[in-house]
Amino acid sequence: MMKESEQRLKTLQEELALRKYSHQTSKTYGNIIQNYLHSNSTPRDFLLKYSDKSNSSIRTAYFALKFFYEIVLKKPLQEDLPLAKKGHKLPSVLSKEEVTLLFEHTLNLKHRFILLFLYYSGMRLSEIVNLQWPDIDMDRETIHIKNAKGNKERVIFLHSSIKKMITEFMK
Repeated sequence: MMKESEQRLKTLQEELALRKYSHQTSKTYGNIIQNYLHSNSTPRDFLLKYSDKSNSSIRTAYFALKFFYEIVLKKPLQEDLPLAKKGHKLPSVLSKEEVTLLFEHTLNLKHRFILLFLYYSGMRLSEIVNLQWPDIDMDRETIHIKNAKGNKERVIFLHSSIKKMITEFMK
């Protein structure tokens, strides 16, 4: 017979799957709730263990507990905790010279394609990995991204540098 904590973890995974949460989120929530169930502590005490970690970690733990209580246990999470603000950092931007050097020193054609798509299209790596030739419309100069983040579709413009490299590759 399955222990109560194992049954709750199984229910958690089922609920996450039904709501189409990503594999990574399901795995993270599962680990957090498993640790919580084995800690035998209150939600507040459990979250205090995350206080020395990043703001993102404590927020993730809080939302995992909230999901677990409200969806799996079907009761409200009684803790009214002030959530740490999510920090907003500006990204590091490479100079034109650094980008040129990056492209020049990438000898593998496949890797160069990936770098070009990342740089000129703003696509996510997972979107590039799942890209198919029919998704690229050379005439309209567009790229049709299927299964983007959140199972959405989008269309982006095909930059002339990418088009040029594809044309050279096709020759």
